Order: sequence, then C-alpha cells, then structure tokens
Amino acid sequence: MDKNSLKNELQITLQSKLPELRSKLGLSQEMFAELIGKSRQAVSLFERGELQITWETCLGIVAVAVNRDPDVLMKLYGDDFKKKFQIVVKK
Repeated sequence: MDKNSLKNELQITLQSKLPELRSKLGLSQEMFAELIGKSRQAVSLFERGELQITWETCLGIVAVAVNRDPDVLMKLYGDDFKKKFQIVVKK
C-alpha cells in the first residue's frame, strides 16, 4: 500500500472515533478546535462525518492527543494505527 493510501486510511480511522478521542482527552469541542487550529463548527462536522479531516488536521489531532496522553491513541485505535502512522511519517 502506498503512503497516500495509508494517509487516507489513517484519516478515516482517526475520524471514526473522534468524539470518543476528544472525550478521553477531556476536551470540549471548542477547546479541541482551538488546539488543532480549527473552528468548533469544523470539529462538529468532523465528528458527524460531514467533513473529512485533512492529513494536516490528522497530524494536529495526533500531536494534541500524544501531548495530552501518550497512550490514548494506542488504547483507542490499536497497534495497527501506530504502525501505519510510523510508516507514513518516515522520510
């Protein structure tokens, strides 16, 4: 699988549990939006699946999640997410 396909898969996977992720991080939509550089309305659209997150937004979400709780992504998305993410971000 090429990196673009992996990126798309990671974006979809991350978005699929975005409300749960945000909740586990203890963040309101407004606080989460501010941390990832988006509006609260955009976060609401992401969570309802009405707007797909971009790769840049995906990176921002991962950065916020890891900064607040280094284990949250593994707990919520599993080891496969981590492995695929590492493949994509390697140079």
